[in-house]
Amino acid sequence: MSKQEFRIYFKNRQRYALLILGAILFMIGLGANLYFEEGELSFILGILNQKLIASQVENHCH
Repeated sequence: MSKQEFRIYFKNRQRYALLILGAILFMIGLGANLYFEEGELSFILGILNQKLIASQVENHCH
């Protein structure tokens, strides 16, 4: 296998690894959604969302 062939092969492997990782994370997210009761999950997401908004507002003011 030449260097160029190896580089193409490696790029494709990286792309597949990212796709698989994304799919796994999506499935975990879906599983968590089904596992938690809706109240708990929306509470957690609400806290995360508030922190995100707060940090965006801080960045906007500076």
